[in-house]
Amino acid sequence: MYENDFLTDYADASELEYCIKQLKKEARESIFLAYYHGYTHKELSEYLEKPIGTVKSWISRSLIFLKQCLDNAQ
Repeated sequence: MYENDFLTDYADASELEYCIKQLKKEARESIFLAYYHGYTHKELSEYLEKPIGTVKSWISRSLIFLKQCLDNAQ
């Protein structure tokens, strides 16, 4: 599991849902599989048939975007 727990700091699920919907499909899927299903970067890479660097970038950029989106919503 990933250590970024900032998502748990936001009480309004509708804001999180809005922000997640702003992500591109592959980034949204990566976040969902990593955080809700516990996939590792390696498992995501194999499942999505994408290089591990690509998966890591999707997750990293998505977390940055989600944090900024949620900060702006408050």
